[in-house]
Amino acid sequence: MNPVQSRIRDYVARFPPELAALKESCLRYLQYCSVIDTDGTVMIAHRPWVAPLNYFITLYPGAKSSWFAQYKKLHGITIPTLLHPLLKATNGCFIFGTSFYGMAPSMLTKPPHLDRTKLQCHDIATANREWKREYTNASDQFHFAYRSHSDTENAGYFLVGKTTIRATLKSGEVIGEWSDLATFLKNELAASEKHECSEIPEEWWH
Repeated sequence: MNPVQSRIRDYVARFPPELAALKESCLRYLQYCSVIDTDGTVMIAHRPWVAPLNYFITLYPGAKSSWFAQYKKLHGITIPTLLHPLLKATNGCFIFGTSFYGMAPSMLTKPPHLDRTKLQCHDIATANREWKREYTNASDQFHFAYRSHSDTENAGYFLVGKTTIRATLKSGEVIGEWSDLATFLKNELAASEKHECSEIPEEWWH
């Protein structure tokens, strides 16, 4: 294992137990071309046929504890406690066909703004102000992620109350519900991986 792979392995090994499915997914694909960017972003399993800088998994550096209060002050968004372990491990990530939103670093500056000049996580405040409007009956739910559900539609992930995670289509149809983060990640990362792997060229596997 090369030094970069060793550093990535050490990083994901520190993920808390509720992120076990995320850790396992990262380690499984670490055999493929993987890099660490100068800002600490971890990129695992290069997919150049999608785009020159596309990777199967992209993990942004974890959020600092102080960011949650700072972000709330700037955007009026209280990030539910259930999501804190995920954001502290990786402040937003792309994995398979799933995007977990985070506190985009440029949205923590004064004035906050969406920086289009570099790759960042999808911003979680923008998701809750704008993107969740596309989903029926989601106005009182916290929107924190989405994944490719089919070739034409994304399923949105929402937190209902303090502990219920719900997957819905834009029509409002509920397609899954979980009461803890660990089970949710185990089930949905597996579904997302299956969907994305069907699109991978045969010669990529080795």
